[in-house]
Amino acid sequence: LSLAASAFGHNPAAATDLTPRRKPPIAAIAIAPTTDASALQAIFASIERGDIAAARRSEGAVRDKIARDLARWAIVANDPNASWSETAEAIVQFAGWPRARELRLRAEQMLARGALSAGQTADWLMRFPPLSGLGALAQAQALNALGEREQARQKLKALWRERNLPVADQSAALSRFAGDLTREDHEARVDLLIWLEEFSTARALFSQLSPSMRAAAEARILLAQRSRTANAALAAVPAGLQETAGVQYERARWRRRNGLAED
Repeated sequence: LSLAASAFGHNPAAATDLTPRRKPPIAAIAIAPTTDASALQAIFASIERGDIAAARRSEGAVRDKIARDLARWAIVANDPNASWSETAEAIVQFAGWPRARELRLRAEQMLARGALSAGQTADWLMRFPPLSGLGALAQAQALNALGEREQARQKLKALWRERNLPVADQSAALSRFAGDLTREDHEARVDLLIWLEEFSTARALFSQLSPSMRAAAEARILLAQRSRTANAALAAVPAGLQETAGVQYERARWRRRNGLAED
């Protein structure tokens, strides 16, 4: 048994030795041929300097397939101006690699800006479901353009209640799909945005709220911002909304931050 254990690298005596040891350095590019290792070093150095163009020039010198994959992933992952085709290919080819989510989010931004046709956008987002508000918006827009009105409306209402969006995209979506969204949808969205501390984006929807809901939302924001006018804003909230979770949370947090005991 001891011989077998030793043959497979198991040494019971060594297992009890807990003396700290420095982790040996691992040079990932050491597995590549010398010329590829030099090219990879040049690529990584260029990326570190922010010179993606130089990294792309060095990519052609890489011959080994694994090294080429590493170079391609590093370049596309670090180039915010990578094309749609490069980004899409990297998402498919390097699924499970580091920064895969980042690449998908970047792709969704491109789709929201019209990188593909409606049909292509819908197909992509069926294969890779949206991770972001922009991706969900691109999906709703694509379905709407394809005549799938009810499905588009459901996707839109879900993202309105569950996803963040840049304020400009929120405004554009509201203008385009105003008839598909109810006051309850807007109330739910403002509630979400305040929890996310996206206060400017929340305020952009205040015109869609009832006066009482607007007063509650404004009080929550001012309490969160520790504004000097927070108390006055809180007093203006109708009694029926004083006990809502959002108002109660911000009131408790405001008092704690100001060293005041709860009532």
